[in-house]
Amino acid sequence: MFSFRSLLIGLFVSLILVSTGSVTWLSHSGTNLAIRELAIGQINASLDSASNQVREFFDPASRILSTLSENLQFGGLGTADPVKLATKIARLLPFERGISWISFGYSDGRFAGAQNGQEHQSIHVSSTEFGGPLVEYRLNRESLPIQPPKPLRDDRFDARKRPWFVAAEDSNAICWTEPYEFYGGGRGVAASLAVRNWLGDLLGVFSVDFLLSDISDYLTRMQKVTQSGIVIFLEDGKLLAASEEMADATYLWEIQQIAVENASKLVESGESVVKEIQSDGETYIVGMQATKIVGGVHGISAVVLNREKTFGAIEQTLRISTYAAGFAIVLSLVVAIMLARRIANPLRLVTQELRRIERFELAPVALPRSSIREVQILSEAVTRMRDSLQSFSHYVPVDIVRDLLQSGSVATPGGLRQQVSVLFCDVEGFTSYAEKVSPEVSVKTLTEYFEIFGRAIHNHGGVIDKFLGDGMMALFNAPSALDHHPAEACRAALQARRGLAGLMPLDGDFVPRVRVGIHTCEALVGNVGTAERFSYTAIGDGVNLCSRLEGLNKVYGTWIIASSATAQAASGGGFLWRLLDRVAVVGREEPLEIYELMGFATEANADQQMISRNYQEALDFYFRREFTKATSLFEALVAIDPPSRVMLQRIRSLEVIPPNLDWNGVFKPSSK
Repeated sequence: MFSFRSLLIGLFVSLILVSTGSVTWLSHSGTNLAIRELAIGQINASLDSASNQVREFFDPASRILSTLSENLQFGGLGTADPVKLATKIARLLPFERGISWISFGYSDGRFAGAQNGQEHQSIHVSSTEFGGPLVEYRLNRESLPIQPPKPLRDDRFDARKRPWFVAAEDSNAICWTEPYEFYGGGRGVAASLAVRNWLGDLLGVFSVDFLLSDISDYLTRMQKVTQSGIVIFLEDGKLLAASEEMADATYLWEIQQIAVENASKLVESGESVVKEIQSDGETYIVGMQATKIVGGVHGISAVVLNREKTFGAIEQTLRISTYAAGFAIVLSLVVAIMLARRIANPLRLVTQELRRIERFELAPVALPRSSIREVQILSEAVTRMRDSLQSFSHYVPVDIVRDLLQSGSVATPGGLRQQVSVLFCDVEGFTSYAEKVSPEVSVKTLTEYFEIFGRAIHNHGGVIDKFLGDGMMALFNAPSALDHHPAEACRAALQARRGLAGLMPLDGDFVPRVRVGIHTCEALVGNVGTAERFSYTAIGDGVNLCSRLEGLNKVYGTWIIASSATAQAASGGGFLWRLLDRVAVVGREEPLEIYELMGFATEANADQQMISRNYQEALDFYFRREFTKATSLFEALVAIDPPSRVMLQRIRSLEVIPPNLDWNGVFKPSSK
């Protein structure tokens, strides 16, 4: 045998290897954290770049609107001729990227605007007050209109009804519109500024328009600089534009959901938000930041990185180093497990056995021999202790000892009042049988009977309280709580009766037949006896009554009698009951209705159902002193029903000696 100390030394060596693995794991975690910090750094750099580019894209709107407004207010720009005004505006467009329209809406509804087309520049004019048709002039290389003008549409154009005019007419600051459909085609947003004279009267509204398609093209060009997908959302989280790669991305809606959920936080704090999303097996890192645009509005810039493409090489290197470290740790663990198993397995089995003993589960379990001297000594001691307790368990109810062990307290005299169902049973004619056979044979017979009845009680949650010669007393709902304990007591009695019915005749042609009494009552349940020795039992008038009920079976020729308390409590248990009689047992003046438990209702045959029904009707006549009617019904049952014979005999006695006027039908047995 090896000493316990030598194996502990080996275990310590293994623990050193495990600690080395822990260091490796911490190193891996640190590297992973560094990668995340690197990702966040790149995201923030891309966000700053994207935000600056977005701001540069939209900032010219402020400069243009302010310049045009000042020139108009101070006479540098005339509005008398819409064509001349539009021509002057058109000269600004070649110097401004991303702007598709610069226009002016008159307070009377006229319009003068210049469009920066892909093939040529043009101006659009609505010169009739209150909204005339819109006409187009193409411009030559000197930005002069080419005559004649070309009508665009037949409908009347009123500048005052355009979204950019409506947004700015009541404001003195630059205003932005929601995305809308442009009159000439396309969808976009506009920045606008109202112009007033020195009296405050509205002269008109200047507007700078951006097509969403132009914004998306700009974001696509930016994508090559930031090496990331770019999306712009409005202040409320609505999508404004996206780079080409992001426009068709299946996960764009997830990014928009993040923008909607974090919009107010981004605008108020000015900080960025970084999230990870999964789509089609790929991981994407999404960063968002609010971008303040002239006019007091904010856009939300979002950059998107493919984690695998951006950090794949670094993570692959990290995985390889992790696998190498993991392999070394596995080798260390194998050694540690081999050493620990030699120590832990025997101790684990001994511990499990002690846990079983703690729960008072004493079935024999063979403990393996251990090569460790101290563990083997402990194992042998536990085995001897279990065997001793197993022998002791035959003398006391196991459930009581198990509850005592689980509570961790020491048993003391005393008890508590609680509801219990008490069951008494006794073997009919066993005393006479025992006088005819040897003690060994009578003990064997009694043991078989106790085995069948004890198993039935245990199967239904009951506890054998004590053996009373050839009888026994059992408790239900003590010491452990038991739901529906009256019904469980009845089921135990029926199971035991069925088991006894299968016994073959024993020596002396004796077949054990058992009488059972069941009563549900409040009793004092606990430890009773002296300070040196006591037993667990139930005490009370109800316990004595249950014993009397068992004895009444001899009077009526029945096998299971229960009190009305039990019959009512178990009424939903699927049993076939019949009210047997109204009695005042020895020692009690108060009348008690007693019931016979005939069996399970679903198993009752036609005779049992007929007996239960007709006996009840006859008993009702009996209690009403209608003896003639009762006699007729009882006589029909006497051939197959012993209680009917008893009641018929009692009626005949009453016919000889009629009852007093205060007779209530209560039967008073003369013996216990």
